[in-house]
Amino acid sequence: MSNPLQFQQNIVGLWIIVNLQNMKTYILAIILILLAYRMVNAQKCSQIDFDAIYAQTENPKSNYYYPKLLKRYQNLDTTLNREEYKHLYYGYTHSKMYNPMDNRSTYLRSLVEQNKLEEAKKIIKELEKDNPVNINLCYSKGLLAFFEKDEKQLQISSQQTRALLNAILTSGDGKSEEKAMVVINIEDEYMILKMIKFGFLNRETTKCCDIFELETPTKEKVKIYFNKEKSSEFIAKMLENNLKPEERKKN
Repeated sequence: MSNPLQFQQNIVGLWIIVNLQNMKTYILAIILILLAYRMVNAQKCSQIDFDAIYAQTENPKSNYYYPKLLKRYQNLDTTLNREEYKHLYYGYTHSKMYNPMDNRSTYLRSLVEQNKLEEAKKIIKELEKDNPVNINLCYSKGLLAFFEKDEKQLQISSQQTRALLNAILTSGDGKSEEKAMVVINIEDEYMILKMIKFGFLNRETTKCCDIFELETPTKEKVKIYFNKEKSSEFIAKMLENNLKPEERKKN
Protein backbone atom coordinates (compact mmCIF):
# COMPACT_ATOMS: atom_id res chain seq x y z
CA MET A 1 0.00 0.00 0.00
CA SER A 2 1.24 3.49 -0.73
CA ASN A 3 0.38 4.61 2.82
CA PRO A 4 1.00 1.58 5.06
CA LEU A 5 -1.93 0.90 7.35
CA GLN A 6 -1.40 0.81 11.10
CA PHE A 7 -3.89 -0.57 13.50
CA GLN A 8 -3.83 -0.54 17.26
CA GLN A 9 -5.02 -3.15 19.75
CA ASN A 10 -5.09 -2.97 23.53
CA ILE A 11 -3.97 -6.31 25.00
CA VAL A 12 -3.68 -6.73 28.77
CA GLY A 13 -3.04 -3.03 29.18
CA LEU A 14 -0.38 -2.88 26.45
CA TRP A 15 -0.83 -1.20 23.06
CA ILE A 16 0.56 -3.18 20.14
CA ILE A 17 1.13 -1.16 16.95
CA VAL A 18 1.48 -3.24 13.83
CA ASN A 19 2.46 -2.05 10.36
CA LEU A 20 0.54 -4.06 7.74
CA GLN A 21 2.86 -3.69 4.77
CA ASN A 22 2.45 -7.18 3.31
CA MET A 23 0.74 -10.50 3.87
CA LYS A 24 3.49 -11.77 6.17
CA THR A 25 3.10 -8.84 8.56
CA TYR A 26 -0.68 -9.27 8.50
CA ILE A 27 -0.22 -12.84 9.74
CA LEU A 28 2.46 -11.71 12.20
CA ALA A 29 0.02 -9.19 13.68
CA ILE A 30 -2.33 -11.99 14.69
CA ILE A 31 0.58 -14.12 15.96
CA LEU A 32 1.78 -11.33 18.26
CA ILE A 33 -1.71 -10.88 19.62
CA LEU A 34 -2.09 -14.61 20.17
CA LEU A 35 1.22 -15.00 21.98
CA ALA A 36 0.53 -11.95 24.14
CA TYR A 37 -2.31 -13.80 25.87
CA ARG A 38 -0.40 -15.79 28.47
CA MET A 39 -3.20 -16.34 30.91
CA VAL A 40 -2.73 -14.91 34.38
CA ASN A 41 -5.66 -16.71 35.95
CA ALA A 42 -5.94 -20.44 35.26
CA GLN A 43 -9.41 -21.34 34.02
CA LYS A 44 -11.00 -24.76 33.74
CA CYS A 45 -12.86 -25.67 30.57
CA SER A 46 -15.88 -26.28 32.81
CA GLN A 47 -15.91 -22.54 33.45
CA ILE A 48 -17.43 -22.14 30.01
CA ASP A 49 -20.91 -22.65 31.37
CA PHE A 50 -22.85 -23.35 28.21
CA ASP A 51 -26.16 -23.59 30.06
CA ALA A 52 -25.62 -20.10 31.50
CA ILE A 53 -24.64 -18.80 28.07
CA TYR A 54 -27.73 -20.32 26.44
CA ALA A 55 -29.93 -18.85 29.17
CA GLN A 56 -28.73 -15.43 28.04
CA THR A 57 -28.58 -15.97 24.29
CA GLU A 58 -32.11 -17.40 24.21
CA ASN A 59 -33.64 -14.69 26.39
CA PRO A 60 -35.15 -11.86 24.27
CA LYS A 61 -34.72 -9.47 27.20
CA SER A 62 -31.01 -10.19 27.60
CA ASN A 63 -28.26 -8.00 26.16
CA TYR A 64 -26.80 -11.26 24.86
CA TYR A 65 -29.92 -12.40 22.99
CA TYR A 66 -28.41 -14.24 20.07
CA PRO A 67 -30.39 -12.82 17.13
CA LYS A 68 -29.42 -9.31 18.27
CA LEU A 69 -25.76 -10.22 18.82
CA LEU A 70 -25.53 -11.93 15.44
CA LYS A 71 -27.16 -9.01 13.66
CA ARG A 72 -24.71 -6.57 15.23
CA TYR A 73 -21.81 -8.83 14.27
CA GLN A 74 -23.01 -9.20 10.68
CA ASN A 75 -23.56 -5.43 10.50
CA LEU A 76 -19.85 -5.04 11.41
CA ASP A 77 -20.59 -3.36 14.74
CA THR A 78 -17.20 -2.39 16.19
CA THR A 79 -18.64 -1.72 19.67
CA LEU A 80 -19.14 -5.41 20.55
CA ASN A 81 -17.18 -6.09 23.73
CA ARG A 82 -15.32 -9.18 24.98
CA GLU A 83 -18.25 -10.60 26.91
CA GLU A 84 -20.53 -10.16 23.92
CA TYR A 85 -18.01 -11.93 21.68
CA LYS A 86 -17.81 -14.75 24.23
CA HIS A 87 -21.58 -15.22 24.02
CA LEU A 88 -21.47 -14.85 20.24
CA TYR A 89 -18.81 -17.54 19.85
CA TYR A 90 -20.02 -20.12 22.37
CA GLY A 91 -23.70 -19.33 21.91
CA TYR A 92 -23.28 -20.21 18.25
CA THR A 93 -23.36 -23.88 19.24
CA HIS A 94 -27.12 -23.52 19.82
CA SER A 95 -27.68 -21.92 16.44
CA LYS A 96 -29.09 -23.96 13.57
CA MET A 97 -26.21 -22.59 11.49
CA TYR A 98 -23.64 -24.28 13.74
CA ASN A 99 -21.87 -27.01 11.79
CA PRO A 100 -18.37 -28.08 12.92
CA MET A 101 -18.31 -30.53 9.99
CA ASP A 102 -18.23 -27.66 7.48
CA ASN A 103 -14.65 -27.34 6.20
CA ARG A 104 -15.30 -24.74 3.50
CA SER A 105 -13.62 -21.99 5.49
CA THR A 106 -10.31 -23.89 5.55
CA TYR A 107 -10.54 -24.21 1.78
CA LEU A 108 -11.42 -20.51 1.59
CA ARG A 109 -8.31 -19.56 3.54
CA SER A 110 -6.11 -21.58 1.19
CA LEU A 111 -7.70 -19.86 -1.82
CA VAL A 112 -7.03 -16.38 -0.47
CA GLU A 113 -3.48 -17.26 0.54
CA GLN A 114 -2.94 -18.47 -3.04
CA ASN A 115 -4.41 -15.19 -4.32
CA LYS A 116 -7.36 -16.94 -6.00
CA LEU A 117 -9.60 -14.08 -5.04
CA GLU A 118 -12.58 -14.43 -7.38
CA GLU A 119 -13.21 -18.03 -6.35
CA ALA A 120 -12.71 -17.02 -2.72
CA LYS A 121 -15.36 -14.29 -2.96
CA LYS A 122 -18.01 -16.85 -3.94
CA ILE A 123 -17.29 -18.96 -0.87
CA ILE A 124 -17.24 -15.87 1.36
CA LYS A 125 -20.81 -15.05 0.26
CA GLU A 126 -21.91 -18.60 1.04
CA LEU A 127 -20.30 -18.64 4.48
CA GLU A 128 -21.57 -15.19 5.42
CA LYS A 129 -25.05 -16.56 4.85
CA ASP A 130 -24.90 -19.98 6.50
CA ASN A 131 -21.78 -20.14 8.73
CA PRO A 132 -20.92 -16.56 9.71
CA VAL A 133 -19.34 -16.95 13.17
CA ASN A 134 -16.14 -18.35 11.79
CA ILE A 135 -12.53 -17.38 12.53
CA ASN A 136 -11.20 -18.65 9.21
CA LEU A 137 -13.84 -16.59 7.41
CA CYS A 138 -12.89 -13.40 9.28
CA TYR A 139 -9.19 -13.98 8.70
CA SER A 140 -9.72 -14.67 4.99
CA LYS A 141 -11.87 -11.56 4.57
CA GLY A 142 -9.10 -9.50 6.16
CA LEU A 143 -6.47 -10.97 3.88
CA LEU A 144 -8.70 -10.39 0.86
CA ALA A 145 -9.16 -6.79 1.98
CA PHE A 146 -5.40 -6.40 2.20
CA PHE A 147 -4.91 -7.65 -1.35
CA GLU A 148 -7.65 -5.31 -2.58
CA LYS A 149 -6.34 -2.38 -0.49
CA ASP A 150 -9.65 -2.02 1.35
CA GLU A 151 -8.36 -0.53 4.60
CA LYS A 152 -11.78 -0.19 6.25
CA GLN A 153 -12.68 -3.86 5.73
CA LEU A 154 -9.16 -4.87 6.78
CA GLN A 155 -9.56 -3.10 10.11
CA ILE A 156 -12.99 -4.63 10.74
CA SER A 157 -11.97 -8.17 9.79
CA SER A 158 -8.79 -7.91 11.88
CA GLN A 159 -10.84 -6.79 14.88
CA GLN A 160 -13.34 -9.63 14.47
CA THR A 161 -10.56 -12.20 14.08
CA ARG A 162 -8.82 -10.99 17.25
CA ALA A 163 -12.06 -10.87 19.23
CA LEU A 164 -13.09 -14.42 18.32
CA LEU A 165 -9.58 -15.69 19.09
CA ASN A 166 -9.74 -13.89 22.42
CA ALA A 167 -12.94 -15.78 23.31
CA ILE A 168 -10.96 -19.02 22.96
CA LEU A 169 -7.82 -17.72 24.67
CA THR A 170 -9.71 -16.54 27.74
CA SER A 171 -11.44 -19.91 28.14
CA GLY A 172 -8.27 -21.56 29.50
CA ASP A 173 -4.49 -21.47 29.26
CA GLY A 174 -4.22 -24.67 27.23
CA LYS A 175 -1.70 -26.32 29.57
CA SER A 176 -3.81 -29.32 30.66
CA GLU A 177 -7.17 -30.99 30.06
CA GLU A 178 -8.60 -29.12 33.05
CA LYS A 179 -7.37 -25.79 31.67
CA ALA A 180 -7.87 -26.53 27.98
CA MET A 181 -8.85 -23.79 25.56
CA VAL A 182 -12.43 -24.45 24.50
CA VAL A 183 -13.13 -24.49 20.76
CA ILE A 184 -16.43 -25.05 18.99
CA ASN A 185 -14.88 -26.64 15.92
CA ILE A 186 -11.63 -28.38 15.06
CA GLU A 187 -10.76 -25.79 12.40
CA ASP A 188 -10.20 -23.25 15.17
CA GLU A 189 -7.50 -25.45 16.70
CA TYR A 190 -5.57 -25.51 13.45
CA MET A 191 -6.10 -21.80 12.89
CA ILE A 192 -4.37 -21.09 16.21
CA LEU A 193 -1.61 -23.61 15.54
CA LYS A 194 -1.03 -22.18 12.08
CA MET A 195 -0.48 -18.75 13.55
CA ILE A 196 1.78 -19.90 16.38
CA LYS A 197 3.96 -21.66 13.79
CA PHE A 198 5.76 -23.87 16.30
CA GLY A 199 7.13 -27.13 14.94
CA PHE A 200 4.63 -30.00 15.02
CA LEU A 201 5.80 -33.10 16.89
CA ASN A 202 2.74 -35.13 17.78
CA ARG A 203 -1.03 -35.12 18.21
CA GLU A 204 -3.04 -37.10 20.74
CA THR A 205 -6.76 -37.17 21.26
CA THR A 206 -8.88 -38.03 24.28
CA LYS A 207 -12.63 -38.07 24.80
CA CYS A 208 -12.68 -34.35 25.54
CA CYS A 209 -9.44 -32.92 24.14
CA ASP A 210 -7.03 -32.69 21.26
CA ILE A 211 -3.45 -32.43 22.55
CA PHE A 212 -0.67 -31.08 20.36
CA GLU A 213 3.00 -31.46 21.20
CA LEU A 214 4.98 -28.64 19.61
CA GLU A 215 8.57 -27.44 19.49
CA THR A 216 9.37 -23.77 20.03
CA PRO A 217 12.10 -21.90 18.11
CA THR A 218 14.35 -22.50 21.16
CA LYS A 219 13.74 -26.29 20.88
CA GLU A 220 11.54 -26.36 23.98
CA LYS A 221 8.77 -28.96 23.83
CA VAL A 222 5.33 -27.74 24.85
CA LYS A 223 1.82 -29.18 24.80
CA ILE A 224 -1.35 -27.30 23.95
CA TYR A 225 -4.75 -28.68 24.96
CA PHE A 226 -7.99 -27.87 23.16
CA ASN A 227 -11.36 -28.92 24.57
CA LYS A 228 -13.44 -30.18 21.61
CA GLU A 229 -16.49 -31.55 23.42
CA LYS A 230 -19.06 -29.38 21.64
CA SER A 231 -18.00 -30.41 18.16
CA SER A 232 -17.77 -34.06 19.27
CA GLU A 233 -21.31 -33.88 20.70
CA PHE A 234 -22.59 -32.43 17.42
CA ILE A 235 -20.97 -35.15 15.30
CA ALA A 236 -22.15 -37.92 17.64
CA LYS A 237 -25.71 -36.58 17.46
CA MET A 238 -25.59 -36.48 13.67
CA LEU A 239 -24.38 -40.07 13.53
CA GLU A 240 -26.88 -41.25 16.13
CA ASN A 241 -29.80 -39.74 14.21
CA ASN A 242 -28.31 -40.58 10.81
CA LEU A 243 -28.65 -36.91 9.82
CA LYS A 244 -26.64 -34.61 7.62
CA PRO A 245 -26.00 -31.09 9.03
CA GLU A 246 -28.23 -29.49 6.40
CA GLU A 247 -31.09 -31.82 7.42
CA ARG A 248 -30.71 -30.68 11.03
CA LYS A 249 -31.26 -27.07 9.96
CA LYS A 250 -34.68 -27.99 8.58
CA ASN A 251 -35.80 -29.56 11.85
